[in-house]
Amino acid sequence: MMPSSYLWFIPLLPFAGFLINGTLGRKLPRAAVTAVALLCTAIPAALVAWLWATMKAAGAPESIEIISRPWIAITGFHVDFAFTVDHLTLIMLGVVTGVGFLIHLYSA
Repeated sequence: MMPSSYLWFIPLLPFAGFLINGTLGRKLPRAAVTAVALLCTAIPAALVAWLWATMKAAGAPESIEIISRPWIAITGFHVDFAFTVDHLTLIMLGVVTGVGFLIHLYSA
């Protein structure tokens, strides 16, 4: 499976965890809130680690790009909503998702 099909999960899973814990957090038991928070940060961190290994392999592309759909389309000006992951973005993704998971793990 191409890594580009999983790029959407990196920003969407933490946002889904925020929505679940933000709306239902007071009604759920503490263990469930902790599990949601840890899973919604651990899965993107694992995806970034897998993406890192995939992009560092021999023959891997220099960048991965997903273009979803047009965002702004004005006469003579066109901007698509897209994700692009290159090596610098990969380093920052690793730092943000890794530290975010460690913060959630420490707080639990």
